[in-house]
Amino acid sequence: MRPFETDYCTGFPEGTRQDPKLWKHCCVEHDLHFWAGGCRNARRAADRRIYQCIRDAGAPGIARLMFLGIRLGGLSPIKFEKRKWGNGWKDGRGDYRPLTPGDLPLLEAEFRANPSLDVTPEMFRRFLETLQEDLREDRQ
Repeated sequence: MRPFETDYCTGFPEGTRQDPKLWKHCCVEHDLHFWAGGCRNARRAADRRIYQCIRDAGAPGIARLMFLGIRLGGLSPIKFEKRKWGNGWKDGRGDYRPLTPGDLPLLEAEFRANPSLDVTPEMFRRFLETLQEDLREDRQ
C-alpha cells in the first residue's frame, strides 16, 4: 500500500476569505475514501458525503459547485496516479473493485504506520465505520 496523502481540495479553495479552512476537513475525509477506493457505489457515496459536509459547513452553493466538479472530474480520461480512486493500493484498485473485509485491516495498519496530521482520530474512526457500512451494503 501507499501511505495516505491529501492535497485537501485539489486546486479548489478550502474555505472562504473569512475562514480559509472552513471545509478543509471535508476534503481530507474525501481524500481518505479516494485512497481506500472500492466499488462505484462507494465512490458515489464519498462524493455525496463531501457535498453534505461542505453544505453543513455553511456553504451550500460551494457544495454544489464542488460536487459537480468532482463528478465531472471522474469522467475525465486523464487520471493522476496519486489522485485517482483507490490510489492507496499498489495493485491497481482504481478499477472500482469492491473492498473486502480483509482490506480494512490493511488500510488501518498502513494508516497507523504512516499517520497524517490532517486526519483526526474522530475522522479516521468515521472513515473506518463508513467502510464497514459500505461492505455490509455491498453484501446485500
